[in-house]
Amino acid sequence: MTTRQCKRFLNQELKNYKTTESYLKKFIKKIYKVDDIQLKQLNYAYVIDFEQYLLKLPNLNNNGLMEHIERFKKLCKLGVK
Repeated sequence: MTTRQCKRFLNQELKNYKTTESYLKKFIKKIYKVDDIQLKQLNYAYVIDFEQYLLKLPNLNNNGLMEHIERFKKLCKLGVK
């Protein structure tokens, strides 16, 4: 992979994470009526609610939904470290 290809890949990946972050922020604002929540408040019900929220979004198929869930999982793991 060339340097240019790596940069393009990283830029796309960052864009994807920002999209997931945007969905999370909108979800938290809509469901919990706050701007942010702590990691210790996350539980199984939260994940299921987020998944249901994503399912209701237009133009988001099952593959896209699962990618956002995977990114959410990675972000949670990073937050715990």
